[in-house]
Amino acid sequence: MPGRKKHEEPFGGRADFGEAFPGLEDAIIEHRAARPGGPFQTDRPRPTTKMSLRTRGPMMHCLNHQCSNGGYDVTAIVHEMLARQETQREGTVECGGREAEHGRAWEQCRKCGWAWDFLITLVLRK
Repeated sequence: MPGRKKHEEPFGGRADFGEAFPGLEDAIIEHRAARPGGPFQTDRPRPTTKMSLRTRGPMMHCLNHQCSNGGYDVTAIVHEMLARQETQREGTVECGGREAEHGRAWEQCRKCGWAWDFLITLVLRK
């Protein structure tokens, strides 16, 4: 399930959150980033970011400063959750970006490799 590129429109090209998700009040996304090759379970706790899909948008931004066109768009996950009538899901997704290298074509650059553990909780409209 690939993430959206930075230059694409949020919410699957829909104008805004309400148009993209008419049955949702909000979706709360909690996520923690992990470096490539490192285990997700470590002795040192990783900070968790908590964000509102309605106010912050669907992108989890990559923390790798060398990453180009990275991050992850949760729009497809939220649509899938709604189709399956799920109100909560946790999992792991990888960044779709690449580490930019001067003089190399984007496709030839190394994949970013960062990832996020996430928990998405849907708040349905009443």
